[in-house]
Amino acid sequence: MLEIGCASGSFLHDMAIKGWEVEGIEFSPDAAETARALGYRVDIGALETIERPGAQFDLIVGWMVIEHLHDPVGSLRKLAGWIRPNGKLVISVPDAGAAQFRIFRSRWYDLHLPNHLFHFDVHSIAKVLKAAGWKVIKIQRHRNMANLIASFGYLAQDKGWERLGDALAAFPERGGRIGAGLLYPISLVMAWLGQTGRMTVWAERLPE
Repeated sequence: MLEIGCASGSFLHDMAIKGWEVEGIEFSPDAAETARALGYRVDIGALETIERPGAQFDLIVGWMVIEHLHDPVGSLRKLAGWIRPNGKLVISVPDAGAAQFRIFRSRWYDLHLPNHLFHFDVHSIAKVLKAAGWKVIKIQRHRNMANLIASFGYLAQDKGWERLGDALAAFPERGGRIGAGLLYPISLVMAWLGQTGRMTVWAERLPE
């Protein structure tokens, strides 16, 4: 497995424990060195600049990474050249097609400008993947409402309710498992409706 944007290597480590041979790519040198200290091969730099001659993986993953790339189509095309036959690509991205974006607009938590260079809905991510040589086979909605709560926090901040806004905006980092657990029933319903604002996309390489 190759993880794009592997950070300090926690997911690499989890998958290694499950029996996978794992490698990573990470833009932050400090985070990459932490992952390397766990014993994993991690290339440092932007995906657009990394070369892996002869690389072949059964699984390539990237969690909230594609929206940061300057050239998502070119980068995804590069990954298509690294996947084995019947291999899978699994990426998560914010869903700009959800009602959250239409409601909150500039206050939408996952807008995250200027760090997010592109925003996708289910149709545009499928087009981008197809242009890069991939076919979407499944889309899963995240069962988590943290970004919705943070968006309300940004709205409260703009209304002058700073203490409430600061607390809500910090929920994704500070809410923890207890907060997520309390909201889980609502998250299930919102995921079923396709309105949690984040999605994980499974894809396989198109036939040549």
